[in-house]
Amino acid sequence: MDCAIEILDATFAVKSAGTLFRRLYAIQAYEDWCVAHLQKHWLPVSEFDVWTYVRQLQKDGAPATKPSSLVEALRFSWFPLGVEGADKNEASLRIKGVSSQMRASKRPWKPADLLTVLEVKTLHNLLLDETEPLGDRAIAGHALHLLYARSRWSDLTMVNGVYMDPEGHFLEVATRAHKGARSAEMKTRLLPIVAPAVGIDGSAWAQAYLDVRRQCNLWLPLDGYGPMMCAPSNSTATVWTQRALTSEEGSEFLRKVLKAPKTKERRI
Repeated sequence: MDCAIEILDATFAVKSAGTLFRRLYAIQAYEDWCVAHLQKHWLPVSEFDVWTYVRQLQKDGAPATKPSSLVEALRFSWFPLGVEGADKNEASLRIKGVSSQMRASKRPWKPADLLTVLEVKTLHNLLLDETEPLGDRAIAGHALHLLYARSRWSDLTMVNGVYMDPEGHFLEVATRAHKGARSAEMKTRLLPIVAPAVGIDGSAWAQAYLDVRRQCNLWLPLDGYGPMMCAPSNSTATVWTQRALTSEEGSEFLRKVLKAPKTKERRI
């Protein structure tokens, strides 16, 4: 087992976790289809089986990017891993043709809506309200941290060096999991993320956030690198797991505390 983990670490250590999960999910969907419809597993990869699969996706009106996700996953399976048969699909014009057709039909990208000033102030109020659960206050503080730092969710999943200047004007962290860190060389370059420590309501949100973290035993990632916001492991949010809170969990929290359910008109 130790040898297997060592090999996996050597193979995937510099790969983005998000990329690995996307490749995994695409392969898993194809594997499930192979077992259900062909009564066999996906290895070795058969060009005809993949062609049959993507045609079925097109016929069933599957999400527009599902075939291209599999093509990318098979390309990944071939170049870093040398999976048998995966290279045949890389050269298959009919597979790539159907994937491109479906991808071209993808609906226009619509980003999530901006938070209103009132909604941001609601997060401030939640953070400062001592009658609210500590876990909710901590996650509200994390949401404000992301907002004021203009950060992607993933930017704060592998951070170190949390620092507040003596005047209390700025909160700074350093991250190694940023979008520009694609190569092994770039992963050694830390990106500083600086946020103003005073919010639009005039409150010192950053100091309040750090105080709440101490109260609920959510320690800062000072020794090594770790997520700025971990997932709680109990209902009172006094014990925390080692994994980062996911963006889906954070979005669900926002929709709940801001009373803003996902609709066709608005999505936060």
